[in-house]
Amino acid sequence: MENKNTSQKKAEILVVIKPSFAKKYAKNNYSFVKRAIEKVEKETAKQRRKVVIKVRFKMQNRKNLRCRLDRATLHYLTDKKIRELQWDNGNMRLTLDLKALRTIRKQTAKEVSLTLKKIGSKKILSKIKKTNRKRFAYEFSIIDAKKKKISSIKKGKITIELGYQRSHTDKKSKMYVYQMNKKGSAVNILKSHNDVKRKKIRFLVNHPCRVVIGRKI
Repeated sequence: MENKNTSQKKAEILVVIKPSFAKKYAKNNYSFVKRAIEKVEKETAKQRRKVVIKVRFKMQNRKNLRCRLDRATLHYLTDKKIRELQWDNGNMRLTLDLKALRTIRKQTAKEVSLTLKKIGSKKILSKIKKTNRKRFAYEFSIIDAKKKKISSIKKGKITIELGYQRSHTDKKSKMYVYQMNKKGSAVNILKSHNDVKRKKIRFLVNHPCRVVIGRKI
């Protein structure tokens, strides 16, 4: 665990926790998370600082984010009113703010599985593929232990950040995030922030979706 003051203005504390893994899924250990937050609260009691929980994946040869959030941890984090919960494997980052966590808590009483994964270029139809060769599609989903899908997060923010590689033809082109339907057609362009130096693109979603990053069609 690593504690870090990320912003003197907002007085936030970053708590980095290495999760355990079970069947390719990263699991949050409730007792470990509780101890980590209690330690930070004790150290910052006088300042009454907000706590940002960030779970960083040390994932060699792992291409996807597969995360499990148990009910006890979800309750604890929302009761503590943390600012956000984040998973990161270096190439993908998934961030849920407090309102999003509360919305999920209201929708299910079970453990929640969140997945952000590559689904391959076969899921992309020709119109996108013609302009954006060698592009990968990504799928984001939330389901509970009973396989119930969390289909909408009406309150709160879910932020996805994805890394990408620019091809020779992409060098001077602006990159976009296309949301796709199940057939692989682009249905709309999501508002996004493109960090050219880091080769990362960040965007907001409020429901499960499939996206592809590429040049304008």
